[in-house]
Amino acid sequence: MKELSEEQCLEALYGGISPSKIYAPSIQEQYNEYAVKLGLEQMPDKPEFSGEWFMPQEYKDLDVVEYFASKATTEDEIERVALELDLFISSGNENLLRYAIYLGSIIYEQNVVVGVGRGSSVSCYLFYLCKIHKCNSIFYKLDPYDFFKIKE
Repeated sequence: MKELSEEQCLEALYGGISPSKIYAPSIQEQYNEYAVKLGLEQMPDKPEFSGEWFMPQEYKDLDVVEYFASKATTEDEIERVALELDLFISSGNENLLRYAIYLGSIIYEQNVVVGVGRGSSVSCYLFYLCKIHKCNSIFYKLDPYDFFKIKE
């Protein structure tokens, strides 16, 4: 875990991040002294991380199966979407998909230039459908298991 600089800590605090989620041992003691005087939350020895995803409620409530099923049109796409959805859902990563959909919507709405992609993420067809990379892994016959780091 990488320690945040003082500037990064201030940026996080001003951005609404709880001190309990900040890792900065070098300034923890000084911060906590002032926090006690001001009646603020103190930084713990170890930050508390939660499984909470910071995205609008509409994305948290999104049915990922329905979302991706509506995007698949060919038999190959339907099979690939079903396989990848099974891998995400069986590993408990539906929220990662929801966040990818949210991120893709921001990218699209803000006209952010997206690259081809990097690393094993380009083998994930669902990320392609979310518009977070431009590599159609079905077209290029990329193995979906590369992203999940498992063997068939």
